[in-house]
Amino acid sequence: MNEELAYRTLAYLIGHYKMHEETIINKDEIEAINFLLDKNEQLKEEIYKSNAVADTNIELAESYHKEIERLKRLLKYDYEDSQDIMSEFTSENQQLKEQQKEFTNYLKSMLENEKDNFSVARVKDVLEKYKEIVGDKQ
Repeated sequence: MNEELAYRTLAYLIGHYKMHEETIINKDEIEAINFLLDKNEQLKEEIYKSNAVADTNIELAESYHKEIERLKRLLKYDYEDSQDIMSEFTSENQQLKEQQKEFTNYLKSMLENEKDNFSVARVKDVLEKYKEIVGDKQ
């Protein structure tokens, strides 16, 4: 029996029952009802399988979402740590530049004491070498 015939037979039975409040069911009509019951079971099974797949997909999506949130938190902590480290390096770098400038100025002030020609010559050598090392272009 095909599906369309089974539905037509069921519709006929329902219509006949509504008009007469009772009906006699023959072998073909029983076959149609059994066909539709089997079809109903097949559809239930398909729905069950589809729901199982959907549940699995939902579980996967939830686990992916949790992992993404965990990675976002880690990335945020790493970013904050890198900002702290960068701030420390910037501060240390500024302090080193100030110390270099202070040392350079100290050597320059020693050059102003022209009474000691040997010291002046040595300080000039030290100052030039220091400037070469730290890349001072003044």
